[in-house]
Amino acid sequence: MVNLVIVSHSARLGEGVGELARQMLINDGCKLAIAAGIDDPDSPIGTDPLKVMEAIESVADTDHVLVMMDIGSALLSAETALDLLDPA
Repeated sequence: MVNLVIVSHSARLGEGVGELARQMLINDGCKLAIAAGIDDPDSPIGTDPLKVMEAIESVADTDHVLVMMDIGSALLSAETALDLLDPA
């Protein structure tokens, strides 16, 4: 089984992609987590490596986790999140 993590700069985009993925994965047993946007009401667009790490951990009860990112620095946040994960 492969679980999914969606990383997006926009909370609305992340939720929309998550909604679409959930429709496609109905009854598939695949878990989905979303790490999208940052907690700054004045500038909510961005990614947070800690949110990404928490999203990965929330679906890590499988052999594989696929992390899907929207653009640019989302990749850097995902790579940082992987570095922060406890290898145990």
